[in-house]
Amino acid sequence: MSAKSEGFASEREKRAAELLSRAGYSVKTRIGPTDVPFDLGGYLPDMIARRGDEQLIVEVKSSVRHTSVERFREIAERVALEPGWRFVLVAADGEDEFLREALSWEQIRNHLRVAAKCESTGWDEAVFPSLWVAFEATLRRRAMAVKLAVESIPFSALLRHLYSQGELSMGQFEKATGYLETANHVLHGFDVSGRNEVSRELADLVNTLVMEWAEP
Repeated sequence: MSAKSEGFASEREKRAAELLSRAGYSVKTRIGPTDVPFDLGGYLPDMIARRGDEQLIVEVKSSVRHTSVERFREIAERVALEPGWRFVLVAADGEDEFLREALSWEQIRNHLRVAAKCESTGWDEAVFPSLWVAFEATLRRRAMAVKLAVESIPFSALLRHLYSQGELSMGQFEKATGYLETANHVLHGFDVSGRNEVSRELADLVNTLVMEWAEP
């Protein structure tokens, strides 16, 4: 039986619905105007998922690379006005990341403290991984705070969208892009020359962003 005959427009929608169901959500597809109890300017999502008091407006895309984040940002801001409702952008290239929640600001600060402690004790190998976790979580938290609806997409795409929306300066974006290459090597078990210097630069960037963006 095809995905379309089961009520899904594509296999990726079917996959998203399966992941939501496994997480305890009841999922409705084939959404009509009466299924959304507030005005979204004519927009209809791919599905609505409910679990207890939590209700998700779900848009499914094959990839976020060419997706208009600005359009969905407006929808996310409108949905966020309704208690218990949240807009979720699901991308096939993000698999089930949309079901995960970014670290809290306190957890992010803990990772920064761990990185600083490791550096002070000479345990250099542990510094960059702790900083990178804090960096990714910081950007995901920022995306959530400004209702970009992209907090759960793959990190490289998240980085581009935050820059395109003016959340990161050109300098910050260029540095972060360079750090991403280092992360791809370090986190997969490869040695990287100059890693300590990169770690210090990354620490400065993450601490700056946390001071600017974090909740008290």
